[in-house]
Amino acid sequence: QVIDMSDISNENFQICAINTEINGTLTSIVSIYCTRFVINGRIWSQIMSRLSPTFIIAGDFNAHSMVWGCDFSDVHGDHILEAVDTYNMAILNDGKPTIISPPGYRKSAVDLTLCSINLAANIKTV
Repeated sequence: QVIDMSDISNENFQICAINTEINGTLTSIVSIYCTRFVINGRIWSQIMSRLSPTFIIAGDFNAHSMVWGCDFSDVHGDHILEAVDTYNMAILNDGKPTIISPPGYRKSAVDLTLCSINLAANIKTV
């Protein structure tokens, strides 16, 4: 079942989501692409209010934080960390870069996978 996110998406922030049943549990699966757009608390609230308690959010957030493997942090990453705390999410990234950069460039991990805390123990990253 598609979750309507059309009122949240814009030219700088695209989001699509579905609800599906996994092992008998309603689970929301969300994909996000974000340019340098800041996903603030109001937008996170709109997103999270539509998801089931069990969810996975993955995407290219173009946000930096040393918490998930970037060489520096920015305001975009700070907003994501606030949402992780507010909505009791787990960050599944393992600290490795998600972009292969030429020698001499900063390592970057702007692609993130987040999930509800109840899923975190059951997900194995590879």
